Amino acid sequence: MALLGTTSLFRVPLPTGLSGVQWGDLSNDGCTTDDTTLRQNVQMLVGSTIMPSAVNYQVSGRSVLAYAPPFTAIMPIQFGQPAYFGLNLEGAATYPTPRYARETYGWVLRTTVAGYFGQVVEVGSFIGGTVANMVSLRGLTHFAIVDDGAAVKYAYSKDDMATWVVVYTSLRPYSAVAKKISGGMITAGSRMAVIVADSALF
Repeated sequence: MALLGTTSLFRVPLPTGLSGVQWGDLSNDGCTTDDTTLRQNVQMLVGSTIMPSAVNYQVSGRSVLAYAPPFTAIMPIQFGQPAYFGLNLEGAATYPTPRYARETYGWVLRTTVAGYFGQVVEVGSFIGGTVANMVSLRGLTHFAIVDDGAAVKYAYSKDDMATWVVVYTSLRPYSAVAKKISGGMITAGSRMAVIVADSALF
């Protein structure tokens, strides 16, 4: 399967095997979507500019579709702002605080005194501290979560998805059920997108 770099994401059709998440479940947090910034079925999730709670990852959306394994959820990080995305097993929509607690499995991009980092989070709890599962965004192009039909793994790429570095394999009991993808941001008016590969990329 041909892969897609962050630059070409704005310009060319997605290769076979990749699709953009279409966002729903927006009304509670006042989020919207933007189909014009990115093209070819990649839809931006846009944080509300009017929600007073749009801080501390309090804006969110969830995919319209549920994805059956194997698949890989991928977030390009070129937008350079705190955000999160993950695999969501809930049936009805819920809105915990912070919103990334919606994710059974997730990546959170956050700021620390040392700069921007990505860290694995599962059911609202950061996993592994600052060593194995927390990585500096310097030089990174993508974060990803793979459900390969047997386990859920987390990785990042420094070369537009040509290669992946796996940082963690979930220890939670595995379920092969289809999963929705949800995501959100820390700042009202910010944007993010997630693309999905219909195979396990790592």
